[in-house]
Amino acid sequence: MFEYNGTLPLPVKAGDNIEVVDDIKRGSVICFHRQSENLIYIRTLSPEGIANYPGPKFIVDAGSTPGTLKLDLLQEEANQS
Repeated sequence: MFEYNGTLPLPVKAGDNIEVVDDIKRGSVICFHRQSENLIYIRTLSPEGIANYPGPKFIVDAGSTPGTLKLDLLQEEANQS
């Protein structure tokens, strides 16, 4: 489902259910929001949300295979690690 080679680990653990709750397009900035113990929401962030969201943010691109998303850590996050 994801291709990711960033320096920070994705905030997802084995056994998590992942639910996309907003429209995601190429170039969207997303975050992973833990809704409950085993449920993660993927949300898109508005420009204001990008500035205010305290956790890691990722830019979406097309993956190398159909149905796969490539995630790149937003540059400001990469600079903090």
